[in-house]
Amino acid sequence: MGGRKKKFIDKKNSATFQLIARDTSDPSFSQSDRVFVRVDNNSVSFPVAEDSGFDDAADDYDDYDGVSGGPLSEDVRKEILQLGFPDDGYNYLNHLREIKNTGAGAAFFHNPKFKLQHLPRDVKVC
Repeated sequence: MGGRKKKFIDKKNSATFQLIARDTSDPSFSQSDRVFVRVDNNSVSFPVAEDSGFDDAADDYDDYDGVSGGPLSEDVRKEILQLGFPDDGYNYLNHLREIKNTGAGAAFFHNPKFKLQHLPRDVKVC
């Protein structure tokens, strides 16, 4: 009646990776401080995948110059305030990306029940 169950992972056709801290001298360090490194001795190879799982992510870092700090332009400060982030000199836009409807994992759903509650500008978040 019961036969052998098929294994969930086929060890002959799989690879094992470990998340390692990226070298600070690596030019890609500003985008990510960690990298996946293959740690198994399996001879199976896979097609090279892009860094991002989103089709529209290729231009995420186009406007990022890799320099942190320094004064923000008036346009950037205005956009940060419109999004509800504090005006503390930090560029929160580095952590955001535009949602584009390419059908590859990014979607936006409008919730009519959501009520945005604005806090006064003098309230500090701890």
